[in-house]
Amino acid sequence: MRHRSLFICAVALALGAGVFALSGSMTSKPEERANTGTRSVPVTAAEANAQDVSIILRGLGTVTAFNSVALTSRVEGNITQISFKEGQYVHTGDLLIQLDPRPYQAALDQAKANLLRDEAALAKFSPS
Repeated sequence: MRHRSLFICAVALALGAGVFALSGSMTSKPEERANTGTRSVPVTAAEANAQDVSIILRGLGTVTAFNSVALTSRVEGNITQISFKEGQYVHTGDLLIQLDPRPYQAALDQAKANLLRDEAALAKFSPS
């Protein structure tokens, strides 16, 4: 449908240009047509050279990655180290981000202390 409308516009434009050109040539006087002789046009010439030409394209745009991944962790924490660079290929099992282990170590130590306390209480009150 678009090609058809473009074709119709092109034909209409060509017909309009033809009518305009014919109307201008028919309304001019014969004396004016006779007075338009050949005019000289200045021409400059240069020798052709074969050389490399660098192609530079400038423009505005947006670049998006073909493949991308959103990283999420199972736990929350502060990031202490990022072990990859943007655009780098990564494989299964690679260390990508390291979280601060101190809060988790403190929670583990607290759980171990509670276990020892409960075992001591159990040993104190159990008949042996």
